[in-house]
Amino acid sequence: HIKFAKALHKLAQKQDKTAEFFEQLRELEMVFSDKEVYQMLALVAGMEISRVQEVVRAAFGKFLDDGVLNMLVLIVANRQLKLVSPIRKAYQRFYFEAAGITDFVIASSRELADQEKTDLEKKLAGKENKAHVTYQVNADLIGGIQIYKNGLLTDYSLRGQLDVLKRELIGEHN
Repeated sequence: HIKFAKALHKLAQKQDKTAEFFEQLRELEMVFSDKEVYQMLALVAGMEISRVQEVVRAAFGKFLDDGVLNMLVLIVANRQLKLVSPIRKAYQRFYFEAAGITDFVIASSRELADQEKTDLEKKLAGKENKAHVTYQVNADLIGGIQIYKNGLLTDYSLRGQLDVLKRELIGEHN
């Protein structure tokens, strides 16, 4: 999946379409999350390659750039439908790195209010950095938040603090 993402990113850079490819991959990932679409494409995957191209182009050709469309044809033809999400994630890393965008994922025990999100984004991004922030609700958190910056976790949750305390207590008695 990393090779696909890297090739797509290089192609997008040559065509000056990195943002467009990113959006198309995000939309494609959402489409693939629909079980009916996924099952339909799984059936198409068993067809001859020329038929796969025909069906995929008919279904997605108006919405996808040729580079993304060609990748989709290869994925479907090779019965690798589960690669769409990993390819999107890998492409996102390449895209954000090249564009100087810091990727934040903020997990909280509840849905954050708009003002809380705005305040967090101001603190995280700073004045000169570009940031992409995704919010998740994690019912396993007791309170507080977890912040992933470019995949690295900083844990401000109560669950995280309790885990640290537990490790410290266990370490003292061993």
